[in-house]
Amino acid sequence: VNPATGEAEMVYHLEFDDGSRRRILFEGRKYMQKDEAGGLRGFEELLEDYTTLFVHISTGGAELGTGHLRFRTFENLAAFRSLTQFLTSFRVRGNNNDPILQLRGQMKFAAFTGQFVQREYDPAGNTTGNLRDDVRAEVVRGAADPDFFATQTTESLQAILRQQPTLPLDRLVNSGAVRVDAAGGRVFRDLFWKGSFAKDSLPGGEERLRNAALTAAAAGHTGAAFTQGAFFKQFDVAPGGGGGLRGHVVNYDVKLIPGDAEVRQIDYPNNGRRYFAQGDQVLLLTYKNDPYRIVYDTIKVIDENSAIGVMHLGPFPDGVEFATFVMSRYSYGFELMSMDDYRLLNASPGTRPPAPAELAGRWEGRMITQAHPTISLMSKPHPVNVSGTFAPDGSSSLFKIGGIDALWTGGKIGDVRMVNPSTMIGRWDLGPKLGWLAAVQDCVEPNEGHFWVHFVLSRKP
Repeated sequence: VNPATGEAEMVYHLEFDDGSRRRILFEGRKYMQKDEAGGLRGFEELLEDYTTLFVHISTGGAELGTGHLRFRTFENLAAFRSLTQFLTSFRVRGNNNDPILQLRGQMKFAAFTGQFVQREYDPAGNTTGNLRDDVRAEVVRGAADPDFFATQTTESLQAILRQQPTLPLDRLVNSGAVRVDAAGGRVFRDLFWKGSFAKDSLPGGEERLRNAALTAAAAGHTGAAFTQGAFFKQFDVAPGGGGGLRGHVVNYDVKLIPGDAEVRQIDYPNNGRRYFAQGDQVLLLTYKNDPYRIVYDTIKVIDENSAIGVMHLGPFPDGVEFATFVMSRYSYGFELMSMDDYRLLNASPGTRPPAPAELAGRWEGRMITQAHPTISLMSKPHPVNVSGTFAPDGSSSLFKIGGIDALWTGGKIGDVRMVNPSTMIGRWDLGPKLGWLAAVQDCVEPNEGHFWVHFVLSRKP
């Protein structure tokens, strides 16, 4: 990478003897910066950069000329497909009659080329600019959006793993702290890390394992049991003061005992993975109990609220790569708040009763059906939709819960408070009737013969 421009270059330095002992110096550069996004044009740019060499020729410090050379074999996509012919077009110095020596040299060049394209150039990706800049930009977006990394592909996540250093091991610890972002409409509860697998990773992993050796295929069948949906991991300091962490791992929708894990920070031992380099500081998670012993994870903490890792099956560091995953400190939007969150917001000095004119218009949201924020850990929530229209005087001319007209009961809307200009919380007095709401009675608040349910609404255009 040229420190003056921050862009990748291929540099050639060749010396020639013209027969009269005059040394001719040939210096060339290929400029490998990525200016185009992905697709056909991205591949065409890759070919142009690989086949155009800008040169300076000099002798004794005096420049003889400048120019550029084109490698015609790569002039178009059809010619580019003939990589085998390209590899046989050069020779390795030494014993040119040794086919093994020639093959080794050709394969090393092919491996170098492939790694450069994948790690630095990424012509198929829908991004432009130097990869390091792309990684920095994604990390910044991830820090601002708690769910950003969960939307990324395996390729993008592994590029971040390769380029981004990890935060120290102690940043994994869950403190239990609670923070409410009223303006952003989100509750942060540092109870655990919620995790999910890269959307494109499992099909690719299963396909690779189906075509692998018998042991790897068997490992893949076992691994599938651990990757049903999402998971959560909780970390605290391991007893005994050994410097590691203890982890508790549970998968959604899998009726297996929780994983008893331990995590330590290590130097990655080799260059055998595209997402780590030898000597990288990584966090290694292993399990102490069956049936999880076959699994290990390698993780980097990217920022205070985000981590990226790769799940493997087999012994470290040679296990089969199964899936790339992301972890975020537990947080959720107001639409998934629990009654604990409702009470926290209701008592906050930042919330206030609205002026009638602030309520005018249409609002949509959810009824609060969870008593506590951890109730839905082992099952996916099924919130009940709420919608309402308020007149300019603040009265509710129409109010529905779960598609049912809420006013037929004779109940009323009360205790409405504004959390921010576009979000309100409140409760609905059912009167003496529970009816179809009996199923969520843990969240129904009785008071002198009346029953209240609670809701959170967002303003709609």
